[in-house]
Amino acid sequence: MKQINAYTGRMTGYTYAIFFCFSVICASVQAEGPSYFTPEKVYQFATYLYEEGDYLRAAGEFQRYLFCFDSLPQNADSIFYRVGLCYRLGGEFSKAITYFQNLANNSIYTPLIDRSYYQIGLSYFSMKDYGKSSAFLDSSLHRITQDCVKLKMKQ
Repeated sequence: MKQINAYTGRMTGYTYAIFFCFSVICASVQAEGPSYFTPEKVYQFATYLYEEGDYLRAAGEFQRYLFCFDSLPQNADSIFYRVGLCYRLGGEFSKAITYFQNLANNSIYTPLIDRSYYQIGLSYFSMKDYGKSSAFLDSSLHRITQDCVKLKMKQ
C-alpha cells in the first residue's frame, strides 16, 4: 500500500486504513472511558474536597450533586447539611445560616434538624453577633430532641 503522495497531497489506500483504525480506536476509548460526571463521582469529588479543607469548592460540588437528579435524592437532607457546614467552615456564615434554616424549616424530622439549629447559633457566634447567637439558641432550645445537641446548645 502507498502513503500520501508528497507531490499531490492525496491519500492512498494505506493512509485510509491507518486513518480508519485511528478513528475506531478513538471512538472506542470515548465510549468506554470513565464518566466523571455521574452523581456518584460528583459526590466523591465533593467529599474529597471537604476532607482536604477546600470547603467552598466542596459546597459547590455538593450543590452540583443535587442538580444531577430530576427530583431531590433520598440523601438530600444530609447534602443540604453538608453544604451548610461547608459554608460555615469556609467563612460564608450567612450562606450557611440560609442552608441550615432551610433544612430545619423544610425537612421531615431527621437528626440533622437538631444539628442545624445548633449550627445556626454557631454561625451567628462565628460572625461575632453574640446577642443574636444567644437569642437564637435560647429560642430554639425547646425544639431540640437530642440530648447531646441540647447540652451543646446550653453550653
